[in-house]
Formats: sequence, C-alpha cells, structure tokens
Amino acid sequence: MNAIITVIVTLLTTYAYYFTTIRTFPDHDFFTGPTSEGIKSLRRVLRAYSVHNPTVGYCQSLNFISGMMLLLMNEEDAFWLLSTVVEELLPPLYFDSSMMDAYIDQLVLSHIISLHLPKIHKYVF
Repeated sequence: MNAIITVIVTLLTTYAYYFTTIRTFPDHDFFTGPTSEGIKSLRRVLRAYSVHNPTVGYCQSLNFISGMMLLLMNEEDAFWLLSTVVEELLPPLYFDSSMMDAYIDQLVLSHIISLHLPKIHKYVF
C-alpha cells in the first residue's frame, strides 16, 4: 500500500511541477516553452528544494520566487537562496500546508489598502 501511495504522490508532484513551471513568467524569453533552459532549471531547483525540505515540499508560489532568482543567478545559488528565504527569513508557517502566515500577510495588506486606498480596496476586494 505504501508503494502505491508513493507512486501517486510522485505523479501528483510531477504534474504540479510541470503545470506551475510553464506558467512562470511565460512572456520572459528565459522561460518560454516547457523545454526551455529556464523551465528546466526551475524544475531542478524546485525538485531539489522539495527533497531538501520535505516539510514544505513543493508549494505554489515557490516557482515565482525561484524563477526570479534564476533570472539573477545560477541554479545552485538560487537553490540556497530559496532555502534561506523559506527557512530563515519568512515566518515558519508561510509555506507549510496551511500557508497560514501567507494568508495573514494578505489580510494585513488588504487592511492597509482599505485604510490608505479605499477606492482601490472597494474595486479589488
């Protein structure tokens, strides 16, 4: 039974990598097409990070953070910077399965916009 669950999780993770990476900066030349060097690099960084930190594994939005890093540095540096951002700089629940801290940030931002830009808040939220 454990082997079946492992295969299912692997397939779902591969599916998530594939579809989220091809949506990462699709208009940027580095990430154009599913076989571009940028997409291949992004997938390698995300896979390596999910093995490095199985508690977080792969989480949506890591692709955009990693993608931006790959525009500025090589894969290894992007991997270690991603590790530092997720594990040292952001709150502990930012990328866990609940993403509670990310949700709290969104609520705080919404509140600040409502106070300082009420017309935009009414339109957006």
